[in-house]
Amino acid sequence: MINLKKWELLSRRDRFTLSLRLGCLILTGLLFVSNPFSTVDSCRKTFYHWAFVFHESLPIPLFFLSGAVFCEIFLAPKKSKALQRLNFSLAFFALSLAIWSYFPSVFVTFRSIMAPKIKNSVYRLYLKTAMDGDSFYFIAKCDPWGFQCENYGSSPTPIAWPDEKLLGLEHDSKTDELFIKTEKEAVLVKKCNSFED
Repeated sequence: MINLKKWELLSRRDRFTLSLRLGCLILTGLLFVSNPFSTVDSCRKTFYHWAFVFHESLPIPLFFLSGAVFCEIFLAPKKSKALQRLNFSLAFFALSLAIWSYFPSVFVTFRSIMAPKIKNSVYRLYLKTAMDGDSFYFIAKCDPWGFQCENYGSSPTPIAWPDEKLLGLEHDSKTDELFIKTEKEAVLVKKCNSFED
């Protein structure tokens, strides 16, 4: 817990730099923890939607925040060498993590589209777009709250209608199959257990 009396004694500049480093530390921790649990397109793998959200949204803010910490280190009056080294290590690790986390999205982007509830389960629909323009839908079956998910399957071939209005997912209770429904067609979802190893 922050000592309020000590906080009040700090100058505005010191408060700003302390808040900057604290924010950098928090975002670095969140991104570092979420990275291993954010993979969407790997079959038979459990992931967490909150981790996916953090992984997709935090790298750019962390990039700028760590850059601001670097600027503060080099432009601010010199303090103890040990503190400077600690601040530099934090900024360097945060910047490296931000770049490493963001780099794959240069080639492949993921976007969460919708999360309809079907038979007491939440099915999250993600759009994966590759650099060559091919797009796939990935479907994950999640707990009733939509947080912990397992990859269920994907569209069998690159979709020709990524910008076409998507109507949602349709479940066939007789065959227990899912369909991605658009204005023109209903595409059968290829389950993970039907992929060749």
